[in-house]
Amino acid sequence: MPGAIEKKFIEELHELVSGHDEIRLIHEKKDLPKEFTEKSEEGNELFRYEPDVLILKNGKITHIVEVETDPVRKALVGGAYTAAYFIDKHFKDSKPKLYFAVGKKDIEYKQLPKQQARRRVINRWCENIFSDIKIDKYEKVMKQLKADLGI
Repeated sequence: MPGAIEKKFIEELHELVSGHDEIRLIHEKKDLPKEFTEKSEEGNELFRYEPDVLILKNGKITHIVEVETDPVRKALVGGAYTAAYFIDKHFKDSKPKLYFAVGKKDIEYKQLPKQQARRRVINRWCENIFSDIKIDKYEKVMKQLKADLGI
């Protein structure tokens, strides 16, 4: 279940894309593409990638947004690698943007330089999968999404 910051981010995104029928937000497990679930040969679910927000424009995945409220580096790197795995395996033609929106607390903002340094490491492995990877403040990511989506 999303926390307060994730819920607020999703609410703001809904307001942002309101009236733009070509843009679809997916943020509930039940609406995620079936390809985001990895299954065993027997058909058992092994694990599922559940991004905070998946943005589609004209039916194509354009953005994956993870709202980070945990300054722990594992969440950031793990999220990037998991997203890269599923995009590379099932959506090679999409080449979406991967954004990490850092929460609104001072402690999280203090972690930004370290997280942005980690982005360089992530870029090395994921540069052919994503068209862009950003780690920035919540407000800057929202502003960038607005520009990217042309709204």
